[in-house]
Amino acid sequence: MTKQKYIGIENELKSFEKLGSASFDTRDFDYLLNGEYLKKLDRSRIRSDTGNDYYVDWNEIEIVTPPIPLNTGFASRVTNQLIIGRNYVIANTPYLKHTGYSMHWNLTSKGNKREFYRDIAIPFQLFGLTPLSCGFNVKSKSNNTRFEIAGDSLTNEAQINATALLLGAYTMAKSKNNFPLIMQEVEVKKSNLRNESRIYHMLLDGRHTMINVLERSKFCSQNYKETQAQNVLELFYEWLSPFVYKLGEREEISNLEAFIKGEKKLEIDDVKYFEMIKQNDENFDRVYKPLIIPTINGTRSPILQVTNQPEVSLEGKLLKNIVNKKELNISSVNWNEILFENNSHDAIVGIEKIYRFMEEVSHLQYHGTKNVSAVHPNNIINKLLDTKLDRKIFYDPDKDNSAIIEDETEVIITTQ
Repeated sequence: MTKQKYIGIENELKSFEKLGSASFDTRDFDYLLNGEYLKKLDRSRIRSDTGNDYYVDWNEIEIVTPPIPLNTGFASRVTNQLIIGRNYVIANTPYLKHTGYSMHWNLTSKGNKREFYRDIAIPFQLFGLTPLSCGFNVKSKSNNTRFEIAGDSLTNEAQINATALLLGAYTMAKSKNNFPLIMQEVEVKKSNLRNESRIYHMLLDGRHTMINVLERSKFCSQNYKETQAQNVLELFYEWLSPFVYKLGEREEISNLEAFIKGEKKLEIDDVKYFEMIKQNDENFDRVYKPLIIPTINGTRSPILQVTNQPEVSLEGKLLKNIVNKKELNISSVNWNEILFENNSHDAIVGIEKIYRFMEEVSHLQYHGTKNVSAVHPNNIINKLLDTKLDRKIFYDPDKDNSAIIEDETEVIITTQ
C-alpha cells in the first residue's frame, strides 16, 4: 500500500508602485479582502474561495496552494492552484506591479534531509533556479513529515507544471531506491545542510556546467568522471521515468520531456534575458524590477500578468466547502492540521485525515495518492553509462534570442 504523499507550492511576490518598490501592507491586504474570500484567519492571512491561502510575509504577499495528493494529473492541479492565486493577487491590486521573488516546493517525505538533497540537487537547480539565482535550500518542516525546497519564483507556467511532475515523481522513486549516481560538487555542499544554510548556485553555466560523477556503489573510490549537468539530468529522468508515466497525463509528460531534452527552454537557459535584467539594475539584489526589455520578438518583462483562469482543483473545492461552514468554527487550516475556535472540536492532524474529514463534510469524493507499489526506478547502471556521460552539448549564443541579439543596436530599457 502506497503511503499518502502530497505536493504544494508557496510563491512569494515582490510588489512595486510608480515610485519604486512597495511593501505589501494592511491596506493592500484589505484590497484582497474585497475579492472573493472565505475566512480572514488573522490580520495578515486569509483563506480564499479557491482553497488557496494568502498572507503577508514581512513586506511581501505570499500565495500558498493546498496540498495536492500525488495521483494522475497532480502536476496540472497544483500549477492551476498557483496560477489562480497569482491571478487573484494581480486582479485585486491593479495599482501594483508584481514580480516573482521566491518559490517553495513542499513534498511529503520522511528520512534524511541530506540524502534527499543529494539526489535532487542537480535536476532542481536546472528546473527551479534562474541564471541570477543565489541558490536553493532544503528544510525539514511539519515535524519532519515534509521537505521544503526553496528556489526561485518561476514565471513560465509550463515549466512550473514540469517541475511539479519531476519533483512528485522523484519523491515516489526515492521511496524505492536512491538515485545510483553521486556528484562530487553536491557531496562537498551537502555538509552545509546541517544548519539548513542556503546552498549556493552550482550550475552557473546551466546545462553546460561540468560536474564530477561517480556510481554510488563505488562511493569509496576517487575515480569521478567529468560530465555535463545535462547528462546527469537525462540519466536522472531515465531513472525515475516509470513514476512519471504512472503519475503524469500525456500532455504533462510530453511537456516535461521537452524541457529535459532542451526542446523547450528552461529559465536557467534564458541567459541573455536575465543578463539584461541584471545590467539594467545598478543595485541588483536578486529582486526583479518591473523592467520592459526589447527583444527581436517584441518585449519581455518579469512583471506577472493575469492569465486564463484555470479550473479550481478538487482539493480547493474541498477546502472551500469546509471553511465556509460556520457551524464548524474552524480557526486555521495548515499543511497538516485543522484547528477549531474555542476548542469546539479536537484538532485534526495529518493531511490524509483532513481530506477524509473534508470528504465527509462536503460530500465530494476524495482521490488519494496513486498506488505505485508495483513501480520501480529504471536501472541506469550498464555498459553504456560511460558513453552517455561522454556526450557534450555546446552553447550557441547565436541561437539565444531571449533578449537583444544585435550588438550594435541601441538598447532602451524602461521601467513600468
